[in-house]
Amino acid sequence: MERIEKLLTDPLYRLYLKKNEAWEQKRLFCKHDPDHFWHTARVAYILYLEGGKEGVHLGDNAKEMIYAAALLHDIGRFCEYEDQALDHAAQSAILARPLLLKAGFPAIEAEMVCEAIANHREPGHADLSRLLYAAD
Repeated sequence: MERIEKLLTDPLYRLYLKKNEAWEQKRLFCKHDPDHFWHTARVAYILYLEGGKEGVHLGDNAKEMIYAAALLHDIGRFCEYEDQALDHAAQSAILARPLLLKAGFPAIEAEMVCEAIANHREPGHADLSRLLYAAD
């Protein structure tokens, strides 16, 4: 998963991880860190493979799209800590878009991933959003 490797090594992605970590130093459980992101990715992909979310069709790049969405879904959590009026899901989607494009995701896939990220806290959405919600 070449594009996922590019995401993980992107300096901005690493910066966002550090910002989340700084805000959550005293948080004992449920940190928004790489462990959480990887667990969410694996569960979402298992759900996809098992067909647990009927009607979810992501095409040939499903695995990379699922992993990208999970690895980025809480990347903007620090934004909500800095300004409680902001929604971390929406901020994560905003931060994710340039990272996805830089990693080589086509605009249509980046849009699907960002939509899933923006909606990952709400049930009832379609496709990738549903997988991410269930896994998170």
